[in-house]
Amino acid sequence: MKKSLILFLFLILSVIVYGENNWHKSPYSTWQVDLDIAKKQAQEENKRILVLFLGSDWDAKSQKMMKEIFQNKKFRENLEEQFVILYIDSPIKKSLDKEQIRHNNSLRKQLKLGNKTPCTAVLDSKGNKITIIDGYANAMMYKEFFAKMKNDQDDEAKSSVASIADNIPAVDSSKWVKGPNKSWYVDFSLALAEAQKTGKKLYVLNTGSDWCGFCIRLREDVLDKGKFKKIAEQHLILVYLDSPRRKKLPNDQQIHNHQIARMLKFGGGVPSAIILSPDGKEIGRIGGYAKEKDYLKKLEAIINK
Repeated sequence: MKKSLILFLFLILSVIVYGENNWHKSPYSTWQVDLDIAKKQAQEENKRILVLFLGSDWDAKSQKMMKEIFQNKKFRENLEEQFVILYIDSPIKKSLDKEQIRHNNSLRKQLKLGNKTPCTAVLDSKGNKITIIDGYANAMMYKEFFAKMKNDQDDEAKSSVASIADNIPAVDSSKWVKGPNKSWYVDFSLALAEAQKTGKKLYVLNTGSDWCGFCIRLREDVLDKGKFKKIAEQHLILVYLDSPRRKKLPNDQQIHNHQIARMLKFGGGVPSAIILSPDGKEIGRIGGYAKEKDYLKKLEAIINK
């Protein structure tokens, strides 16, 4: 009986694994083919989702877009810095797994795209539609479109942050739970004022200090180390937005942290960091955990923009 049960479970697991592995992959290992996985990554990295609807083996315009735009490594990597890319293919010569076809058709129906190819959709990290680029677009059109989108995001972030101090009720933050050490501000208004006074950039960390494994690792492997502290001392005002579960923050501190996180559009993933200019303009984000060398490389690239 026990052997039969084990064999049955093995067969079920094999079907599941086979089903997942049987999906046609994207042309690049950094691209996703499953919306749920793309949303999870987008939320962890605080990115939007760029969905490519193509007919890879029959549609000339889809093939032309791939050749002109996405085979350009530098341009592709620049897009990947802003977006999680979701590849939705509708081939004719090769057959997709039934579940993959169902997944792709469901997304087309959700976005009301019909059978259009090529087509590009921009979604937020939760999968909600932001905008659609209908039909073929060349590299220049893509560059102009995403440059405008990024500028709009920057202007929106700058406008939001500039008004944050006015929108937060005056509170006595002296009794709030402190950050990891004296270098970290927990009151965004005070940190913003210090950034404007010193000309340093703001590094705003959204974290779950006592329950998020990657948050704890980021602290231990990067933020508590001398290299990060040296960079911070020279260039950054540090802000600590914590959402712990085991320890309790004062109510007004909890409200403050949620309000700032919402205004800066952090999304739901932790750990994540936003770097702002002294005047409140967003200049970069670092989502998730990375080893010290990789994390500091990303941070310095943003600081030196």
